[in-house]
Amino acid sequence: MKAAEAVFRINGFQRISMDKIAEKADLSKGTLYLYFKNKEEIIVELITRNFEKLLNLTREISQADGAFEDVLTEMIQLWFDYFSEHQKFFTFIHHGLYSRRDEILRELRIKSMSFKDDITDIVENLMERYGKSKFRVNEEEFQILLNGVIGFYITAKFSGLYKGEISARRIVEVILRGALK
Repeated sequence: MKAAEAVFRINGFQRISMDKIAEKADLSKGTLYLYFKNKEEIIVELITRNFEKLLNLTREISQADGAFEDVLTEMIQLWFDYFSEHQKFFTFIHHGLYSRRDEILRELRIKSMSFKDDITDIVENLMERYGKSKFRVNEEEFQILLNGVIGFYITAKFSGLYKGEISARRIVEVILRGALK
């Protein structure tokens, strides 16, 4: 998978091939085909691994001691850093795959929804830990607000629509002013 990710970073999805991945991994193409039937399956596996890694890191942070604002800020900073580090990959997911109308897209939508559900559970547990009665919104509404602000910021940043910087702390402050009683 490391070889596939390296080839993807260099070539992008359109120019990635089973030949290039096999060469980078020092495998025969036939050996690679024993594990994956095509490059789309490899892309799904790469996306799954990236989601799982981000999810595990988010869980670790969410379980740390500290003020709600500090833990949430650290989670958002993780997401900013992770998406920045893997910008080409996530841009491809957002733009390159959503134009497809095939099995890979269906699989990725399922994985994406599962990832969002897991993040919602993490946020719900975090809110529970700090006292749901402090919030004017429920967990789902809070997650929608959080996803909206963070998603819009990351999209605007990656696309070049927004050239400035907004800190994770500033986003938490703005979100919580509207969400906390």
